[in-house]
Amino acid sequence: MFFTVENASFGYFQNNLLFRDINFTLNKGEILAIMGPNGVGKTTLIKCIMGILDWNSGVSYIENKEHADIILDVAYVPQGTKTSFSYTVMEMVLFGRAKYMSAFSLPQKSDYDIAINALKDMGIYHLKDRTCNSLSGGQLQMVMVARALAAEPKLLILDEPESHLDFYNQVIILDTIKRLAKEKNIACILNTHYPNHAIKLADKVLLLGKKEYISAMKKNQLTRALRVDKMTLVALEGTLRMYLDEKYKSIPTFEMLTRSYSEIKDMADEFMKGFTLDNLNISLEDDYSEVGGGAMPTERLSTRVMTLESQDLSADYIIKALRDYNIPIIARINDDKVIFDFRTIKKEEFKFIKKCLIDIDGRCR
Repeated sequence: MFFTVENASFGYFQNNLLFRDINFTLNKGEILAIMGPNGVGKTTLIKCIMGILDWNSGVSYIENKEHADIILDVAYVPQGTKTSFSYTVMEMVLFGRAKYMSAFSLPQKSDYDIAINALKDMGIYHLKDRTCNSLSGGQLQMVMVARALAAEPKLLILDEPESHLDFYNQVIILDTIKRLAKEKNIACILNTHYPNHAIKLADKVLLLGKKEYISAMKKNQLTRALRVDKMTLVALEGTLRMYLDEKYKSIPTFEMLTRSYSEIKDMADEFMKGFTLDNLNISLEDDYSEVGGGAMPTERLSTRVMTLESQDLSADYIIKALRDYNIPIIARINDDKVIFDFRTIKKEEFKFIKKCLIDIDGRCR
């Protein structure tokens, strides 16, 4: 194993431990997500892993290096970073090379080359001459990850990298972390409050509680530990992609995406009760998705979808008309039929959606 924590315990006071007997391992290229409520000790655990704080008992090591020497192989990205100084992006990323320089030396060409590559890896090379205090929160967070990469770490640690970011930038940050961990074979540890992010990103998860912890090594173990329906792995990914592509003003929440099939079916049946259209053919059916593969067994998951079809209006026109009403549905076209999933609809929107469909139906006359 590349990184190991064995029987590790820590507390600021000896008789009041924050956590005890923590054990986990991490290989190169793997991502570990640490989850738990506020105040449980997630950031403190990261400080112990980095060597900033000493374990009360237990040990951690990278390959053959023990706790005291780990910090030289680790890069850290803090949460919610802000800067008051007008460093350029290039200068900020070059700070990641500081551990390779003596006190009075200047960056060499090789340091600039590494910093440039880090910026390109993060897709922000075009920002290199901008000042950091002129960037958006998402851009600055990408700069901080680039600075960490410039240090050429063996272990990358990120403290809530998606905090204070909008939904779009959260996805960009998480996708970039996952891609770079695999491409550069870097082990990553991150804190997060989002179960959906852990499911999407992590190979392993450490769930911290007040008196105990759960180490989940596979996604099926994680979904059981979090009590999350596995349909999330399909629905959430599709929703994120649609959001990035279409820039929806409103998107389905995590709670909506994890509705049970029986709840979805009841909602769909209630929607259709006494509802007919003259020119649009509207029908309900079950829709099946396959989820799994790798560490997770493949399963067939079902939801309830509504299909709209018209002889007079194209499927593209129907979708555009629905979106003109700012209805936040995730719709798709199949054989010139419009299909949308009841997981993506709020109950209070049903009445408005019916009015919109009646209006669209009237355009066929």
